[in-house]
Amino acid sequence: VGGSVFYLFDYLERAFLYSSVYSSAMALFPQNNWVALSVFILSIISIPFVNKGKKITPYFLLIIPLYLMWKHAMIRETIIYYIQLLDFIILFWGIILITAPSFSKKLYYVIPLFGIIALYVNAKTLDNEFSFSKNISGISNLKPILFSFNSHVERFYKSSLTNVSVNEVTQEVRKEISDKTIDIYPWDFSYIPANEFNWKPRRTFQSIGFSGRIDKVNSQSFTRENGPEFLLFQTKKDTFGGDFGSIDYRLLLNVEPLTSTQLYKNYNIFRVNKKYTLFKKNKKDNFKQSSILSEIKINWEEWLGTPQVIDGILKARVFIERNLSGELIQFFYKDAGYYIDYQLMSGKTVTYRFIPSVAENGVWINPMVISFKKEIPYEQVVKIRFRTNSKFRVKDKINVQWEFYEKRNLKEVSLFHYEN
Repeated sequence: VGGSVFYLFDYLERAFLYSSVYSSAMALFPQNNWVALSVFILSIISIPFVNKGKKITPYFLLIIPLYLMWKHAMIRETIIYYIQLLDFIILFWGIILITAPSFSKKLYYVIPLFGIIALYVNAKTLDNEFSFSKNISGISNLKPILFSFNSHVERFYKSSLTNVSVNEVTQEVRKEISDKTIDIYPWDFSYIPANEFNWKPRRTFQSIGFSGRIDKVNSQSFTRENGPEFLLFQTKKDTFGGDFGSIDYRLLLNVEPLTSTQLYKNYNIFRVNKKYTLFKKNKKDNFKQSSILSEIKINWEEWLGTPQVIDGILKARVFIERNLSGELIQFFYKDAGYYIDYQLMSGKTVTYRFIPSVAENGVWINPMVISFKKEIPYEQVVKIRFRTNSKFRVKDKINVQWEFYEKRNLKEVSLFHYEN
């Protein structure tokens, strides 16, 4: 791309980040057949020993791409990613066998065959209906591109307009926004072409919360100086009936803590309906600079009472450390799963997944916002606790800092202020 070989290094760097540093945010945890996966791993690491002293340069050239493909597939572990690993391992063995003809005759086909079969067996564990097959339907799809390109483009353009039309806003809202800048949070950018909005995109399109560093970068897109005039906040139901659902059972307010704080600080609610909440940039900050109320170390699965605060936002900055085994498993496989339990004043307990590196920027505690559409949009959290599915990978103690954003003493500002 662009005729520069340096893009290759940029690609490898980003592939490494997504496969390793950001792995916690992408990870899923289905059941695996570890006997089959062990056979696959042994088939790969056996090559230098079986072919000792022979030509194995291609092996060392391909081992890094294989590591990245392995990480990418095993972190997410859905079939669509897993198939890519199967495709790559077939290509990997093809290159190894072609470029190393002196490969030990008895094991010439046995090692690759067992390795590929082992991957396939584990795929059946992930999805019992999985079938590894390829089709060539893409060839027939090439015909309209080659011979009727303009009509092909026009057809899909009309189809796209029809698809996004479901996100057209009312004429009243469209008139209020006019040509002022707007962004969509967190995902559904089809609102932009559907309404011909004057889009001011933020630094990172995907609000998935890969890391605390990316959250910090993204939060700068919603400051008073940089933020758009309007923000269309898209709602998504979570497991417990609230409107702050996100990917992989995470609470949207914890996906990008610094970004959500900037939103509440610099924007007020302007319009609310079933599909979205429209925010408008305010003239004065809703909250003061945050302060650390106290700091405490707790154990895993230990309930911790929340400080009693009013007229503000309470967060918990959470610091978790992996031990050596945790670091090694995270590097070669993936990170563990981490969860926070909220005990509400009503007696109900709700659970969300969180990402450790992002949680350092502040896990949302109080008020526990449920929906902007309800007369009372939030509940009160009285206790929290942290859990993981692999305690042997982390150190025993968790460091928690209580962080408080005090509401400014402005008559026109409530905690969740409606302009009209």
